[in-house]
Amino acid sequence: MALQGITRAMTFASRNLAKLEFLIIPLALFAKFLIAAYAIQRGLYNQQDWHVHGGLIHDFKSWSVEHINPPLLYFFANKLLRLSLTKPYALEIASYVLVLLNIAATWVFYQRIVRVYLTRSSLRISCMLLLILLPVFSLHQTMLNPDALTVPVFIGMVLAIHALVQNGPTTIRELVKYTLLALAAVLSKYTLITSVMAGGVAIIWTAWRKSWNKWPIAAWVLGGIVLPGMIFSIIIWSSSQRNGYTTHRHFFEQDPPAGMNIPFQHLFIPRPLDREIFAAPRGCPGGGPLTKPDSHSYIALLHYSAFSDLYDTFWPGNHQCSEEPRTENRRRIMALSIGLGLLFSLFAIAGTLYFSFSLGRTGRYLKNEISIQELLALFSLAYFLLIALNLPRVPLAVQSHYWHGRLVMPALFSFFALGFFYLDKILAFDANSSLDRSKEMAVKNCVSGILLGLSLVLAVSNVLIFTVES
Repeated sequence: MALQGITRAMTFASRNLAKLEFLIIPLALFAKFLIAAYAIQRGLYNQQDWHVHGGLIHDFKSWSVEHINPPLLYFFANKLLRLSLTKPYALEIASYVLVLLNIAATWVFYQRIVRVYLTRSSLRISCMLLLILLPVFSLHQTMLNPDALTVPVFIGMVLAIHALVQNGPTTIRELVKYTLLALAAVLSKYTLITSVMAGGVAIIWTAWRKSWNKWPIAAWVLGGIVLPGMIFSIIIWSSSQRNGYTTHRHFFEQDPPAGMNIPFQHLFIPRPLDREIFAAPRGCPGGGPLTKPDSHSYIALLHYSAFSDLYDTFWPGNHQCSEEPRTENRRRIMALSIGLGLLFSLFAIAGTLYFSFSLGRTGRYLKNEISIQELLALFSLAYFLLIALNLPRVPLAVQSHYWHGRLVMPALFSFFALGFFYLDKILAFDANSSLDRSKEMAVKNCVSGILLGLSLVLAVSNVLIFTVES
């Protein structure tokens, strides 16, 4: 009787959650916009390497292949500065455009992927609350730099390739759309070349499996792989000839690095001092244990940056990273987010590994189409590993915060989503289970309800990180 009552209550809650879902997700997106607007109105878009990005925006004509990023964002923001109508507020307008672009991309991700492929409404709400209000994503979309373009382009390319896998090379319009996305990728952030490469793998694999005619194959290979690949290769080659920042700091090792402080063996294996991140220490120079070279693993630092405001960016007067101690209230809120977030980080790791192995099985036996989860794993791992595996070759990687989550934001976004897809698979009803169906339903509904409760607490905590000043 008790189990029947629990099952009925959970079923009732599930039906109401499905109705509330269409209210909760837009409200979360609106909260995300208000957080960004709060930051932009206080001029906090000029953070994190603004001495580089600000100069290129104001003097775009000086951009060359020697610089660290491609020109798309600098060109757009500079045009706003040159128009008399938008000149007084050009930087604010550019920041709002980036915020709205990221919000729109998140909404499309929800409509086209989460809502379609996650079966439980509780998990859909939990997933989107985490993705929308993740602290590093709020910072990522607000800062006026090319990193803010990566998530929209990444999501667009994944969806375009998924449509190609499902429907084949149906129209020229689809080819043109994907080609423009691939070009936007190489012109907005160099690391997005991994998405072009991942898309190329999916195009070739799908064409081979479905025996496309030669002309569609040639068109998609030319537009989706060769053209953006040529542009990227020309830029990288030119940079290497001029000792440019990108090739001589991130990709090619010319001289031994001055501070090889994240060895390969410390990238993904937890270390004893990793426990210090749960106290939410200050991440600025002089601000605590995070400044000690060679003392933390990369995955721990990445988790810390994902669930906190690392630089106390929204703290009054902290336009630059100061050495003042973090207020106790803010530290406690961040510690709560970092602690609760650990569960979701573990799910993200498990989901990414599961769907990566699933992708390997699909490719090996050529039996099934690549699923959307496998595409997310392919694209996100390509993006993530390019950054992570190069960290041991980056001088002073810890002190310069090359482990910050904004540098791998598209991958983090996908990893957390894959964690929820994995949970959805675990909580699916098993026809071969030895448990009574009502008992199984009650247990799994309870688990999903607990996860939803934790997600709501984490969402509130993530909002407070950016609104509590003292």
